[in-house]
Amino acid sequence: MKIIKKIYRIYKKYNPDESMLGYLKRHIGQVILALMLSLFVVGVFCFDAGLTQFNKNGKDFEKLFYTDDFDNLIWGMVLILIPVFLCIYASFRFAGAPKENKLVKRGENSILTQVIILISLGVAGGILRHEHKDIYGLVNKFIINNDGTAYLKFIGIVLLVTFGAIWEKLIIWLRSGGAYKHPWFIKWFMAGLTGVMGFYLVEMQMGTPPNVIVKMMFFNIMYWVILYTFLYAVFRGIKIPAFICIILAYLVGVANYTVLQFRGNYIMFGDLTVIGTAMEVAGRYKLHPDMPFFVAVGIFVTFFIILLLIPRLKKNKIGTVRRIITTLIAIGCLSVACIWSFQDGLLYNYIFGLSWNYNENVNDEGYLAYFFSNMHATSGVKVEGYSPKVAREAVKEVLDSPDNIMKDYKDGVRYPTILVIQNETFADLSVLADIKTDKPVMPYIKSLKENTIKGYVNMSVTGGPTANTEFEFLTRSSMAYMPTGSVPYTQYLKQNVPSVVEVLKNQKKPYKTIAFHPYYSSGYNRRSVYQYIGFEDAVFYEEFKGKELLLEG
Repeated sequence: MKIIKKIYRIYKKYNPDESMLGYLKRHIGQVILALMLSLFVVGVFCFDAGLTQFNKNGKDFEKLFYTDDFDNLIWGMVLILIPVFLCIYASFRFAGAPKENKLVKRGENSILTQVIILISLGVAGGILRHEHKDIYGLVNKFIINNDGTAYLKFIGIVLLVTFGAIWEKLIIWLRSGGAYKHPWFIKWFMAGLTGVMGFYLVEMQMGTPPNVIVKMMFFNIMYWVILYTFLYAVFRGIKIPAFICIILAYLVGVANYTVLQFRGNYIMFGDLTVIGTAMEVAGRYKLHPDMPFFVAVGIFVTFFIILLLIPRLKKNKIGTVRRIITTLIAIGCLSVACIWSFQDGLLYNYIFGLSWNYNENVNDEGYLAYFFSNMHATSGVKVEGYSPKVAREAVKEVLDSPDNIMKDYKDGVRYPTILVIQNETFADLSVLADIKTDKPVMPYIKSLKENTIKGYVNMSVTGGPTANTEFEFLTRSSMAYMPTGSVPYTQYLKQNVPSVVEVLKNQKKPYKTIAFHPYYSSGYNRRSVYQYIGFEDAVFYEEFKGKELLLEG
C-alpha cells in the first residue's frame, strides 16, 4: 500500500491537474446516477431489438445465448451506452444537480438559445425523416441488420439534441478553460473520436455502406484507439497522433477503394509484397469516384476541422531521461500486448482469415480485423505431413508409374518445340452469356480443327494478381491450397521448386528453356522467381530497347 501511495505522489508531482480517479471521487454520485439512467434509456431503446432476436430464436433464451444474435445485442448495447451516457452526464453537469454548484452561469441570449435548439431538433428530425424511422428503428437497424450508418446517425441525433440543450453553457465552460482542468477528458475524448472516425473512413470506402457485424465493429474501432495510444506515448500530445491516424485511415480506405474498382477485391497482406508492381501499372487506370468516396472526404474534412478547433494541451515539465524511460515502458508494454494478442488471435476476435471470397468476410467482419487475421494465416504456412523425403517419394512414384508417357522416349527422338503463351486478356466471353456481336468472336481459333486440342480453363483469379495463374501453370500447384490473398511469387518462392520447366530440362534430351515477359522484371519479383522455377534465360521489357511498341496499356 505504501508503494502505491508513493507512486501516486510521484504521479501528482508531475501531473498537478485533477486525475480521472480524483474527478470520479468528487462526482461519484452524479456518475452513478447518470449511468443508471443511461442503462435504463439503452434498455428502452434496445428492447424491441432484443425481443426480435428472442422471437427469431424460437423464444428460447438458452438457444439465443449461444448465437451471434446475442453477441450483437450485447455489443450493440455497449456501443449505444457510450454516447448516451456521455450526453446524459453532460446534461447533468451543465444543468446542475441537487446539492451541486453549476459549472457556469446561465446565458443571457435566450432568443439565440431557442434558435439553436430549434435547428438542432430540426436536423435530428430530418435525419429520422430521411430514414423513415424513429429512434428505435435506427437502433433496430444497427443491431439486427449490422448497419453501421444507422449507428453513426444515432450518435448524430443524440449529440444534436444534447448540444441544443447545453450549447450555451458548454461554450462558456470551454472559454473559461474548464475542459483543460481535466486533460484526461480531452485525451480520452480524442482517442474515442479518432477510433470512430478511423473506422468509418476505412469502411465507407469499401464499396458498400458499413455492414460490419456489431461485435466486430468494436474491434475495428479499437485498432485506431490502440494506434492513437501508441503515438501519444511517442509524441505526448493529442493532435499529432490524431492527425497521423486519420491520414492513415483515409489512405487505407482510398487504396482499397481504388483496388476494388480496378481488381474487384480488397488489399490483403500478400498484396503488400507487390506494391512496386501495382504502382507501375496504376497510371494506366482511371478512378471514377462515387458517393462513398465523397462521404469519406466529408468525414476527413470534418475531423480535420475539429482537430484545428481543439487547443493544444499544456505539457507537463518532465526531465528528458524520465520521459524517454516512461515512453519506452509504455511502448514496450503496448507492443508486447499487441504481439501476444495477434499471435493468440484475440486481436481479431479469433476470426478465420482464409476464405474463398474474402470480400464478403471483409464486409461482415471489418477490413482491419480480417486483414490482421489474413496476415496471421498467410505468414509461416506449414503443410501438415509434408517433408522433403515424402516429396521425393511422391515424385519417384509418378516417374515409375506405367502412366508416365515420357518413359518410352528414347535417345535420338526429336522432341517438339514447345511454345506456351499466357495472355491475361485472352478470353472468350461468349461462353458465359449469349453475347450478340456484329463480328465473329475469335473466328480463327474456333476454325482450328485438325491436329488441334483445345478447350476452356477456369482461372483462380479475376483481374489479378496475374502472377498467380503463372504460378499454377508453371509449378502445377493450385491456389486452392494457398492462403487467401497470398501471392506465391513474392511470398513463398525463395528457392528452387519443382516445375514444368524442370521436367523439360530433365529429359534425356534436355530442353533449352527461355521465359519472355513484356514488362519490367521487378513485377512480382519475376527475375528471381524464373530462376527458382528453372528457366535458363529470361527476357523482360528492359531488354526490348529500341523495339517497336505495338500497344501500351
